[in-house]
Amino acid sequence: MKKVILTIAIAVGMSVLGLTFLKSETKVAANSLETSSFTFGDPCTNVTFSGKNLHNQNGQIKMNAVKVYNRASGNWHTIDLPGKVYNQGQLFTTKANNIPDSEGEDLTKVKFVYQWKGTGRGAAWSSDVNSKEFSPASPTCNANKSFGGPNWEIGN
Repeated sequence: MKKVILTIAIAVGMSVLGLTFLKSETKVAANSLETSSFTFGDPCTNVTFSGKNLHNQNGQIKMNAVKVYNRASGNWHTIDLPGKVYNQGQLFTTKANNIPDSEGEDLTKVKFVYQWKGTGRGAAWSSDVNSKEFSPASPTCNANKSFGGPNWEIGN
């Protein structure tokens, strides 16, 4: 009987010891995952873009997005816009947006994604069009930055 009790005690002890090692392995694995996770840089916050509608069809344009190129990361970021309409000759400024992983980075290329509509009777909106590429004179992105201006003409 003593041998049976001793065998049971050893089996229970080994089980508890095995569970202890299993738990510590799980913790180590979880901690190693936490230390290897990748964190993006800070977003560049409250950034606006501006330009002027000089589309060659003399009609309206509808702003759908802005694409910006981050030279340091080599990535294009697309910022969706609410599709606001601007008349021929009208200056525009986009609503303020945050650009991921761009604080302090140079945004060296900008393109607007828009649709245009001519002035003729029954004119309809085009499919999305990319504007020409614009190069900011001062490309470093910081909070509350405004890129562009009236010389960033859409449609010419």
